[in-house]
Amino acid sequence: MSNDFETAITMAIHHAPDWLRQELASRDLTARLRAEEILAAKVAAALQEVGGFGAGSGGGAPAQP
Repeated sequence: MSNDFETAITMAIHHAPDWLRQELASRDLTARLRAEEILAAKVAAALQEVGGFGAGSGGGAPAQP
């Protein structure tokens, strides 16, 4: 994994609000699943910003300039 991707993932997790962290640790399955989906979306957005990953970019490959 490139350092840029690792940094993007780390920053997405680091900037997660307290309520999201609490729901990730929750015993309530619904709350935990919601938090996991939100965190996954934050990480995906961060990766897309760094490497051009996302919908329409060739199935996960970096977008061509």
